[in-house]
Amino acid sequence: MGSDLSRRGGRAARRKLRLQAPIVMAPALVRNVPLYEVLDAEGVELIHDASMAILEDIGIDFRDDEAAALCTPAGADVDGHRVRIDR
Repeated sequence: MGSDLSRRGGRAARRKLRLQAPIVMAPALVRNVPLYEVLDAEGVELIHDASMAILEDIGIDFRDDEAAALCTPAGADVDGHRVRIDR
């Protein structure tokens, strides 16, 4: 064998090179989207009042008898599978 051939070290040398490699992290995202206030306090209150009216007047249908029965001790009006919740 000629002297120009040298040994590279095999698996251990490759592992050492992998462990010494620099860790390159992706840069943090910069969001240029402005923050919008979609609703003011009055709008949020209107949505809340409408949702409470739906819960009081129409109610929610539960398909599971046990789930509907769990609402009774909490003070809800249970009529079969329909549950109406007071404010």
